Amino acid sequence: MKRTHPLPLGEAMTEGNWVRTRTITLLLASSLSLSGCNPKPTSPKQSFTPPPPAVLSNGSTGMRLGPLLLARGWSGEKLPQFESESYQKTGEEKITYIPEGGLGFLLEAEINSEWKVVGPVNPSIEVSAAPYSLKSKGLVTIANKKYNFSASATMEPRYDWAKYEIEIEGFSGRLRLDGFTPSQGGKLTETYTFTPEPVGPNVIAVAIEKRVKTLPTIQIESTDASDAAFVSNALWRLQTELPFDDRPFAPMGLTSELYGGHTFWDADVWMMPVFVLCAPDRAAALAKYRLNRAQQAAENYRIWVASGAPIGKGKLSTRQFESWGVKYPWESSVSGKETVPGPSQFEDHISGSVLHGLDLARSYGLADAAAVKQVGAGVAAFYRSRADEINPGEWGIRGTMSPDELHIGDNDLYTNLLAEWSNRTYGKPDWRAYRPRDATSLLTYDNDGLRSYKQAAAVLAIYPLQDQDAESQAGVMIKRFSEKVIKNGPAMSDSIHSLIWARLGESEKAYKFWRASWTPFVRGSILLFNEKRNSNMDRTYFYTGAAGCLQTVLYGFAGIRLDNAPQANSKWTVKLKSGKFLSILPHLPSEWKSITLDKFVIEDKTYRFEIQPNNVKVQLTSGTSGTN
Repeated sequence: MKRTHPLPLGEAMTEGNWVRTRTITLLLASSLSLSGCNPKPTSPKQSFTPPPPAVLSNGSTGMRLGPLLLARGWSGEKLPQFESESYQKTGEEKITYIPEGGLGFLLEAEINSEWKVVGPVNPSIEVSAAPYSLKSKGLVTIANKKYNFSASATMEPRYDWAKYEIEIEGFSGRLRLDGFTPSQGGKLTETYTFTPEPVGPNVIAVAIEKRVKTLPTIQIESTDASDAAFVSNALWRLQTELPFDDRPFAPMGLTSELYGGHTFWDADVWMMPVFVLCAPDRAAALAKYRLNRAQQAAENYRIWVASGAPIGKGKLSTRQFESWGVKYPWESSVSGKETVPGPSQFEDHISGSVLHGLDLARSYGLADAAAVKQVGAGVAAFYRSRADEINPGEWGIRGTMSPDELHIGDNDLYTNLLAEWSNRTYGKPDWRAYRPRDATSLLTYDNDGLRSYKQAAAVLAIYPLQDQDAESQAGVMIKRFSEKVIKNGPAMSDSIHSLIWARLGESEKAYKFWRASWTPFVRGSILLFNEKRNSNMDRTYFYTGAAGCLQTVLYGFAGIRLDNAPQANSKWTVKLKSGKFLSILPHLPSEWKSITLDKFVIEDKTYRFEIQPNNVKVQLTSGTSGTN
């Protein structure tokens, strides 16, 4: 694909002259005509605690921004910038920084306010009407003299253009603006002249074409305005900041090198259920990413068998293996090979989790059904090869790491039930998994001490798996397990607990857990989602956690369910072409008067749902609305 430098300043972009390019990162540098040389970066005078670096990403390019919204931190350190192709081609296939332009000086900026976001944080603004924009203001020092400045950075949500505007009041002189074009490796330097007022505003900008499509929205009428603000912000980020083509779907997207930029079950279990309703293009892209690596997953299975079938404790070298199977890696990058060297490679639920996400996309017509069926048959075969007969006719999996991630042992409930679901859906319909249990309920795994867990594990059998045995014990299980998740675990657990409480009709408990699933994790006025609560580490933006919270809104409070039959007493139902039923039974907390889901595309129809505690109003742009 052809890539070029951005168009000259002020030149309009049209369909005729528009070409795709990577984002140009622009940095201010002092001109030699100002001071005779480029001063070294200086430490900023800080009279307040600096906010964490801002995040700007669009699924193709991502960056962290510091003072003046430049790619430097408060102490002059380089902040990361990534693009969707910047992965190592060998080894661990980690995401890598892209280079950026030089910085003549770190402007001695005294920023006395946090970044502000324009658009998605405000639910009254139609998100389809404006791209994601950040704003900042403060003081800047140039040649030992302070000036007021304002800065903004805007990224169009689908394509690779960024726009930076920097206004410096009253400064007269020349500044050099350095940029870098990563895909071409060439440096672009432009010099601009500022003149004092009243000639006009002093603005440096790179032209941007505004291309924004209509996106689904979630509007919440709540007694607490922060609920609606958070949901709007989180939804916007998941719709616009993650890949829209065949690229890894990392927990941090293109905003951090944490976890190598690899794809985990986060994408399939936490993001996909949001994508299928709110970002169908992202759902299709994620399905394509997994299906395109199915051949490598089959090769992973062959290598596993040839290596004596290693498990978390020993090997399975003496058994009869299926001749062909599909084994997805715990950490997947550009090739689909396993890239994690440690014990996490024994989280055998990953293959079933991938298949569950693909099956969800297939149910909405967002993934090729024949390709998903083939992958499903391979995953089912892998689990048959992996399992031991625990009791006559009941199969279990030994030596596996639980989703809890603090335990390697036998018969993890979620893993065993995924193996059963995979076989009943795509393999052998009569294949049954062994279920660990005691006299009270199902357990997380064999010899479960019921002490503590890193994150939700057993309750995943209730949702998203919707296993009938687990759902019949949901009330008991949620009481036993929801309070035992450690406080410094990742963000997603309480969102699942909240969703289950909502489905049980305990909407007030659900609301309490839902607020706990995001309020301790968000940072600053732009609501950056941190992976850990009250952590001093900047681990943002954590799309997995945000997706978990949105699942609670959609599948808990709004009461959406996809299944082989409609919910009992549902307020609205439609049968999909796949044969699955989508139904709605609201479970709104008392703090919410309504949830409005607008521009939701289901198969070939676009819906607007107005969901109230005991009523669902449906408007359709074409076709019929299903059974009410």
